[in-house]
Amino acid sequence: MLSAKAEDLSQCKALADVLVRNMADGIIAVNARGEVILINDAATKITRLSEKEAIGKGIEEVFCYPGSKERNPLLMSLTGGEVQLDHNFNLITSTGERLPLSVACTPILDKKGKVSGCVAVFRDVTELREIENMKTEFVSTVSHELRTPLTSIKGSIGLILGGVAGEVNDEVAELLTIAQNNTDRLIRLINEMLDVSKIESGKIQMNKESLAVDTLVKKALERIKGYANECQVKLKCQLPEQIPLVLADRDRIEQVITNLLSNAIKFTPAGGVVTLEVTDESESVNISVADTGIGIPEGQLEKIFDKFHQVDQSTIRQKGGTGLGLSICYAIVSEHGGKIWAESTEGEGSSFNFTLLKLERLAKVRAEEGEASLLARLEEFQERVRHRQETKIEGKTVLICDDDPTAVRELKGYLEKEGFYCIEAYSGREALEIAKRTKVDAITLDIIMPGLDGFQVVNLLKEDPATGSIPIVFVSVLKDKANKEISLEVQDWLVKPVDETRVLRSINAAIGQKKERPVVLAIDDDRDTVKLLTTMVERAGYTAETAYDGQEAIDKINSYKPDLIILDIMMPGLDGFQVVSLLKENSWTKHIPVLVLTAKDLNPLEKKTLHLGMTKFLTKSYATHGKIMRSVAELLYTAVGR
Repeated sequence: MLSAKAEDLSQCKALADVLVRNMADGIIAVNARGEVILINDAATKITRLSEKEAIGKGIEEVFCYPGSKERNPLLMSLTGGEVQLDHNFNLITSTGERLPLSVACTPILDKKGKVSGCVAVFRDVTELREIENMKTEFVSTVSHELRTPLTSIKGSIGLILGGVAGEVNDEVAELLTIAQNNTDRLIRLINEMLDVSKIESGKIQMNKESLAVDTLVKKALERIKGYANECQVKLKCQLPEQIPLVLADRDRIEQVITNLLSNAIKFTPAGGVVTLEVTDESESVNISVADTGIGIPEGQLEKIFDKFHQVDQSTIRQKGGTGLGLSICYAIVSEHGGKIWAESTEGEGSSFNFTLLKLERLAKVRAEEGEASLLARLEEFQERVRHRQETKIEGKTVLICDDDPTAVRELKGYLEKEGFYCIEAYSGREALEIAKRTKVDAITLDIIMPGLDGFQVVNLLKEDPATGSIPIVFVSVLKDKANKEISLEVQDWLVKPVDETRVLRSINAAIGQKKERPVVLAIDDDRDTVKLLTTMVERAGYTAETAYDGQEAIDKINSYKPDLIILDIMMPGLDGFQVVSLLKENSWTKHIPVLVLTAKDLNPLEKKTLHLGMTKFLTKSYATHGKIMRSVAELLYTAVGR
């Protein structure tokens, strides 16, 4: 009888050994000292070690992890006595390869509950990662391609509703508004898909700066006010008198607040109230959005932030939505080191809350943890603020022509002190060449010079359409009666020696007499987008020029010397990055203000690369008619002084 049981046990053990050895997943078992006592065939293939090489070795030699020992999940399970899961483990094999693994580690307990060993079950997820990357790339590409036509559709509808094609009757206006609202809905879905794609691929980026939370709250409330009125829901806001600063990404945190407000309004019946409250806690700033809506069943609260999760309740399901918004909020808040959670009583309403660490507390915590990188980012932010305050806006360009270097130096000193950009020329011929190839807003010109004198230079400038409209100020020892005919062709005639006040008054008056409209060059390979931008620009009173690829853009810039460029990035031939790179090489084009309008989500380094003169960035699909033209006006006013 005993021999039969022993035989059964022996057969069971043999069967277990066969099962373990032939499992598709890798299995490694270690004893209490962390030494390998078992490794199956799949594990030997993954680690690139034979069974003989692995048995008896320490786990850190077999299961090598590029980070610290303390973060090795198998060792953590062995020392902590708890199950450890790591879906992003990077194994360094014996041959030096790096393999992505999904790992589950379980401690083995003896009869007294003490840890006597540990078992790790793992699999190579290289192929799975490749599939995920392909999926992420596909979603990103398709979403970017959709942004451009949607921007054209939305912009065109907005222009028609604004009366660009004539008066619109009420029935047509209603239909167009429906189309516009559903375009906005589709744009939100695309942007959410892109956000999820970035989160899954670990590419979600945060451009953090020191922020006042009350500013973000007020902006979000202003943005959502129209939707609340439409749903007949009252908005309330409770802010403390003083709110500490936080280090956060302005757009992302505003996105979280707006999303929570939108959800609260959506699930609150007409006549209900949504309250946004900010409180100052000891270590964080807490933001809460509470509603008087239908509430969330208790069993659903833990899942509410899962991707694509929607509460399985007919009254809620009827409201629509993708189920992506809250998972995106969760990822954004987590990236900021905060917490987000929901509280609800079914039938009475819900409250969604999240925290942001105070700026001073965040620096202290990270410093205590030895993460100097955060402090470095804080210092970098402060340096950006200082740089922003110290940066001087470049003024107009003045060409100074005189064969006397002392006279050139004197005029240049007067003008540069006032913010003008000055170019020097020491002969009439040199001045003509510079004026033809460089954008010049005014010229100061001596008369008595070797070679071409000042009168001859004026005649040649006026004969050339490219230079004929440049205002000229004579600065000479000759008096203005020397040539009455020529004196009619110049804006002013200053007699040497000149004083600073007189020079500045004359140049400002000369440049102010230029009456042409600002020229805006729209560069995009999508012709519908260019047509839309041209219509917007011309209706605003500016002159519009167009280019459909990077090379054509460079040619147009050299020909028309635009006051502002609206630039797409993803174009055939020369892309936007290459266009900007070429413009930076020229003394006058490197100061042209640029509005970058692209379907691509730019990271901070890309934005820095694209910075030319005064530069603003708008993302297609987010860019409304109002945002585009407001940016155009601000750039022209600030950088060009129109």
